[in-house]
Amino acid sequence: MNTNNPWKRLADAASRNTTGTEAPAEMPFGFDTRVLAQLRPQRQLTAELLGRLAFDAVPVAAVVLVACWLTVRPEPPVKLAAMDPVTLADVVFAEETEEP
Repeated sequence: MNTNNPWKRLADAASRNTTGTEAPAEMPFGFDTRVLAQLRPQRQLTAELLGRLAFDAVPVAAVVLVACWLTVRPEPPVKLAAMDPVTLADVVFAEETEEP
């Protein structure tokens, strides 16, 4: 006969356990906090830093855009629809010859 049967030892240990008169077991102090802290995903410093930098760059980019727009304002478009075809052709070809 096999005297070193783990299932038999486990069944014997379970039958010896008395649960009726003992006080319920309590969790150690801070156990739930430690478990919840381990469940939280680990921080990724690189991703957080890049996200913060991108979020902080939005107002700076808006200021640069407004400054550039105020510095180099486009000329108002010439009312091309009101021109006759000859004048319109002169305006278009004059702009093409001015560019290098």
